Amino acid sequence: MTIRAIEPLSLRTGNRLKIVFEYNRNGTYNIFTFIASLGYRRHVTVQEHRTEFDWAEGIKYLVVIYPIAKKITLMTGNLNMHKIASVYKRYPDSEARRLLKQFDTDYTPKYGSWLDMAEIDLNVMTANVYQDV
Repeated sequence: MTIRAIEPLSLRTGNRLKIVFEYNRNGTYNIFTFIASLGYRRHVTVQEHRTEFDWAEGIKYLVVIYPIAKKITLMTGNLNMHKIASVYKRYPDSEARRLLKQFDTDYTPKYGSWLDMAEIDLNVMTANVYQDV
């Protein structure tokens, strides 16, 4: 992504200088953020695409990094891929059942993405990127 400031317009006396930024988007990446708030752990993956399979693989990874957990509470957004069906599409039924029995899944309220810790984390990362511009 290329970010540049557009030349400011001439000002009338007493007005504050206003700078407008524009950017050229050179593609996108997907960021999956898994946060263990009580364990002070955070796992972030950056991928070129965002598919149900990618999300299902992230779920499997959570089982790997928490091997002794009796239950993992998964609080997730309402994106269409954030469903247990995604795990069944990615893995055979027996493997999907094995993985999903580890989880209690809750969803953030439909209009409550601000409650989603991953959204908060992404906002913090974005704020730091644009702060340096």
